[in-house]
Amino acid sequence: ARSLSLMTTSSAAAANAAANNNNNTTGIANNNIMNAVPIVGPDAMSFNASGAGSTTAASAGLLAWCMIEWFKDGKPTAVGAATGAVAGLVGITPAAGSVNPMYGTVLGAIAGLVCFQTCNLKNKFGYDDALDAFGVHGVGGTLGAILTGVFATAAVIPDKSEPMGLLE
Repeated sequence: ARSLSLMTTSSAAAANAAANNNNNTTGIANNNIMNAVPIVGPDAMSFNASGAGSTTAASAGLLAWCMIEWFKDGKPTAVGAATGAVAGLVGITPAAGSVNPMYGTVLGAIAGLVCFQTCNLKNKFGYDDALDAFGVHGVGGTLGAILTGVFATAAVIPDKSEPMGLLE
């Protein structure tokens, strides 16, 4: 069985209880406060695909957006940080169940960079997008859908052995 070092003790216990069809998880439920993402399946593969990639993508999008603001304007902003995190999440959404955390990080960073540049084009072209909905959600979602074909990994998809993405 595969293991993932990011899993907490209570997550591992929940995974073992689910794998053994043990319904006595009363003691485990009280310790699940430490879990950032609930386990979808009884193995580390499900945790990897469902939670870790999304978390790293949001963080990478936030960092990419803030770094560009820092180099361009001299300081990052709170609105930029929030928008970068959303850009990372929007980018990873199409690929959430098919990429590992490393590729999730790369995808989130690319989404943060591309969405930042797209939102800056708003001023150049003069279109009305007060909340940057097109620049973040439209472009970020399209980019995520395209990059899913690049970063998809059979290792995080149960019962898949053939290569899924271009980099595999």
